[in-house]
Amino acid sequence: MSTLAITFSTLGFILLAIFLYFIAIRNGIINYKNKVKRSWSDVLVYEQQKNKTIPKLEEITKQFSNYEKDFQSKIVELRNSRQELSEDKIDINKLKEVNQRSEELLKAINITVENYPELKAGSAFSKLMSEVIEQQDNISSAIRLFNNNVEIFNTNIQIFPNNIANNIFNKEDQLSMFKTDVGSESGFTPDFK
Repeated sequence: MSTLAITFSTLGFILLAIFLYFIAIRNGIINYKNKVKRSWSDVLVYEQQKNKTIPKLEEITKQFSNYEKDFQSKIVELRNSRQELSEDKIDINKLKEVNQRSEELLKAINITVENYPELKAGSAFSKLMSEVIEQQDNISSAIRLFNNNVEIFNTNIQIFPNNIANNIFNKEDQLSMFKTDVGSESGFTPDFK
């Protein structure tokens, strides 16, 4: 074999290796984005579970004559804002709204319990409150996992040479993490295609 043939075959092998390396990076970016989507879906599943328990709490508290009117409106607001969350589109601001409404509802429940001590003594109410608290903890854990996956995804599309592969193949934008500080809203809503 001539020196020219060896040079061209070596150059071809190097170019093929670089191409395959960039394909692997591209696939890694897709993998991390899918993890973000899956963790977002987990947040929504826990929100749905919590929203199935809250109407049961409502039924128990309705048994009391001076039922807190504010309580029912907070349940409706929470249910409506939860329905606006979508698996196809991560909307951090909507999630903040749902979390804020959840906190308002839990405060309303505590006020109702303070006004009706016999309600607190009921085992059905205590069991449902434990479920709501557990579900809220599950949501918090799912949000932490979501934020972790967003951080990994963002890092993966920013580091060299992944940023080059992303600009050529994926063209993915950074995603926003969920933050409880309402004053630092970014307004960014990623759209998964």
